[in-house]
Amino acid sequence: MNSRKRLLYIIHDINIGGVEVAFLSSLPALNKTFDLRVIVLGKITPGLEATISEEDRACLYSFDYALWLLPACLYRVLSFALKFRPEILICSLWRSSLMGTFIKRFMPRTHFISFIHNTFFFHKLDAFFTKSAIRAADSIFVDAISTADFVKNIHQVEAPVCVISFLKTSTGSYQRKSPVFAQEVKFLSLSRINKVKNIPAAVELIHMLRQQGINARFDIYGRDDGDIENVQNTIGRLQLQDVVHIKGEVRPDLANKLFEQYDFFLQLSVVEGMAMSVAEAMQNGLVCIVTPVGEIKNYSRDMESAIWADVADGKSMQAVVSKVMKVIADTGLYSQISENSHAKFENALEYKSSLISNITKRIP
Repeated sequence: MNSRKRLLYIIHDINIGGVEVAFLSSLPALNKTFDLRVIVLGKITPGLEATISEEDRACLYSFDYALWLLPACLYRVLSFALKFRPEILICSLWRSSLMGTFIKRFMPRTHFISFIHNTFFFHKLDAFFTKSAIRAADSIFVDAISTADFVKNIHQVEAPVCVISFLKTSTGSYQRKSPVFAQEVKFLSLSRINKVKNIPAAVELIHMLRQQGINARFDIYGRDDGDIENVQNTIGRLQLQDVVHIKGEVRPDLANKLFEQYDFFLQLSVVEGMAMSVAEAMQNGLVCIVTPVGEIKNYSRDMESAIWADVADGKSMQAVVSKVMKVIADTGLYSQISENSHAKFENALEYKSSLISNITKRIP
């Protein structure tokens, strides 16, 4: 007889994004700890599917419906849940929040965990269904202190709110060598190419650094999420085609190797949640140039463990340029910031351990 608790996890597409990559890092451990079923409300990216073991793939069920067919999808998901009879239900992101809220009405004894990852709403449907899930939930998981504050301040929350560590892997020993900036300075971006990531501003910063005589090169990794044309136009307008390159997606398991090849991580987002790629870059000792939004302001300090950037206007951008040039000119300062960024996450729990521990605490 299977004594493991039945866990139903509902998530959007499985592709290269912070929420999805964190989930995949926990999948083997979840599958061993619980009697697990995972509903994917969309496609499973073939490149990522190839990294999942056959045993873990067996618990994935894809319900790939267009948005306008959500009512039909809702009926199928409910039927699946009623047959499986989960003791625990976890839902991440707004479409799964819709499903979770609906299932909870039919299965009130199921412990419903609403997992919130953002400090803002993308649109009205996101706001409506996420708020509904928060009200219906028995527990609320969040990926950052800033997200917990958002949930508590914006909504009337009765369920306990728990912060889950969002680090895919534990932090290894510090291995970054002192930089040599004699020939070029290498900058990296690793995120969705979405408007909120503000990548055109990062390209502008590279242009301003080059105007000051810094031989800066900038590589942009990530899938297009609606803003690639804007990024390409900015690169063309500033005539940076030879030094700014859009590289496409990179598999999550190859990210650490990528960090080793660059000097600075550049992310000037307008809004953020946990900003997992920034945290991972810091784990690897990469000096991060970041806007202090979302959780970034809680886990970094300006000129101590990162370089904070205000990109509101030209004057603010020039101040960022000055700070970056100061760090480039002083390799001792670079190494100090690098070591401090690595040390920040040295004893932090991995996502899978934090997630499973907090699930089991809530289920007798």
